[in-house]
Amino acid sequence: MKMKILILLVSIVFSLSSVEVFLRLSNSKYRYAAEAIRKIDQNRLFSRVRNSEIQFKSPDTEQLHKVHYNNYGLRSSSDIDIKNLNSKNIIGIFGDSFVENLRLPEKETVSHLLTNKIHTTEKAILALNMGVEGYGTDQAYLYYRDSLLTKHINHAWYFFYHNDVKDVRDNQLLYWKENKLQSSLAREFPSWKKWASKLYLTYLVLDFYHRFVFIQDLKFYFSKYTYNTFQPLISPEGHQKRMSNREKDKDIVPDVKTKSLIQNIIKEWEKLAKKNGAEFKIIVLPDEKTDKYARDIFKDFSGVIYLRPDFLQKYPKGNIDWAFKKDLHWNKDGNELAAEILSKVID
Repeated sequence: MKMKILILLVSIVFSLSSVEVFLRLSNSKYRYAAEAIRKIDQNRLFSRVRNSEIQFKSPDTEQLHKVHYNNYGLRSSSDIDIKNLNSKNIIGIFGDSFVENLRLPEKETVSHLLTNKIHTTEKAILALNMGVEGYGTDQAYLYYRDSLLTKHINHAWYFFYHNDVKDVRDNQLLYWKENKLQSSLAREFPSWKKWASKLYLTYLVLDFYHRFVFIQDLKFYFSKYTYNTFQPLISPEGHQKRMSNREKDKDIVPDVKTKSLIQNIIKEWEKLAKKNGAEFKIIVLPDEKTDKYARDIFKDFSGVIYLRPDFLQKYPKGNIDWAFKKDLHWNKDGNELAAEILSKVID
């Protein structure tokens, strides 16, 4: 009996190992998720690794392009010499996947396009891509608060997207107590999850579950413990489906507590930026839901830029023209238009 059990276990291990090897050798779509370079951060759930590089596939063309992270962990192929920053007008762009924009080459990201549009010999402008896929209002604020580059930023811009509400609610990284914003340290991941996150098999199982099992409650994917390990789930097909499910998630509607917390985070961000001598602005992404949420949450704030009117003026059909066909994120045209609109803010 013991021998049969041993043979069974060996057979299972061998079979799983064979599938893992096959997935790794077959240019699997799970490569990005398994090989993504992230590190656990003391205050945030995770941050990017300095001097690293990954490959990402564009949703529509399926062409691979390289994504570089420089000596400060920003998405950029150029390292930063902090001594030279004082001679430039620095824009720090914070937000999630719409800012980091892994789906396009670096030269087509909004930060790169913005720098090229307004940088002249008279205006030494540099827009820093400080976006991280998966960040909400809370982690974006913590990034600004803790970054070594913060003191050199003249304009701090936060890109708001409606799923930031859910991220703030679920992450529970910040809370308001005794009339001040307080931080709860991000918890360390169990060793088994770190190990599992590196296996292609993990994402094959999640992909199967995600495709064939109806999911109403997405908390598993976005909980504090699992978010870093299993996000993004797969790319780009799984990401698109995951985003579609998030669109349908009724729990995303801002509740009073989360709305108040976001407002307090923004107030603290404004105060900190002012203390650092920087101008703070909220850039509201152009989709209808985000615009609606922002006009409610940020109605008492100044310095809010709503992109939707200008986007609809140029693209009356909506995001069918400014987003990928297979993904909700901006395509090159969306980034171009955003950079064009925001270049006038600096002027």
